[in-house]
Amino acid sequence: MECIECGTDYTLEDKFCSSCGNSLQDQAEDSGLNIFLKTAIGKKADYYLPRFYKFSEKGIGVSWNWAALFFGCLWLVYRKMWLIAILLLFLNISLKIFQFLFPDAIIVSAFFSLIYLAVLFILFPMYANAIYYRSIKKKVDDAISSNANDNLIIQELEKKGGTCSTWIIVLLVAMLFFYGLSQAIVGSAYQQYLARTQVKEAATLITAHRINLALHHAKYSSFSNFNAEVSSNISTPITGKHVKLISFSGHSENEIAIVAIFKTTEEVDEHIRGKEFRYASLDGGKTWQCGEKISVHELKGVNQVEKKYMPKSCR
Repeated sequence: MECIECGTDYTLEDKFCSSCGNSLQDQAEDSGLNIFLKTAIGKKADYYLPRFYKFSEKGIGVSWNWAALFFGCLWLVYRKMWLIAILLLFLNISLKIFQFLFPDAIIVSAFFSLIYLAVLFILFPMYANAIYYRSIKKKVDDAISSNANDNLIIQELEKKGGTCSTWIIVLLVAMLFFYGLSQAIVGSAYQQYLARTQVKEAATLITAHRINLALHHAKYSSFSNFNAEVSSNISTPITGKHVKLISFSGHSENEIAIVAIFKTTEEVDEHIRGKEFRYASLDGGKTWQCGEKISVHELKGVNQVEKKYMPKSCR
């Protein structure tokens, strides 16, 4: 673009002509540049132009955009800012994948979720107009530098600028699909976390019995008469909020299994409701195996909690 006073070239960011000092801002509002900007913006140009001229004059700053707040990626696609829309979608999908792969990392997942929400609902609307300004500026500058006359510039800006309604529908369908998928992933992850927390309660309760049984075997060198000994140490079976009963099975001289039976009430996760979680020892209580790692078939049980709900050491 050229200054109308002296013909010196200038860019959209220049406020005054470097040769004659003419105000390029005033010139822009009455020249072809204003037409180029309106063409590149398309709908709502009267809303964006004053903000763009302010950015050009005073530099990039905070300028709240309600459409960006309420529509997010849809607004970006509507304004043809494809890469940023893809980036936001990628961040969302990455967060869901992380929650699926690491369901136990609740604190880390919550931390990243808060960061994502802060970016999406605070930082992004605050700087959405500035982001759009840079996008429009680049399109206008590229069109001016690659075309010889105004008609060709306007044709290019009509093609690359403006708004896009068709892709909004495509993206909306895609977002609804990924939303449903992500909700399923998050729901599954939370369900596993809930069940694992309740199984950990059973493992904690079993620990007291493991200690007593080890002491019993050290004293009598056998588990065959453990009932009376355990009853003298623990007057009633250990129970918990989700555990109905701690019992014993498969006991012999050196082998025994401690069985936690979960309650059948609604407060217990449906995936472990009424099922068993076991610890077993084959060497007189010196070492213990749990869940899927119990090697003796008679000590495994038939109604065990699924492996995915057990502690990592038991899978």
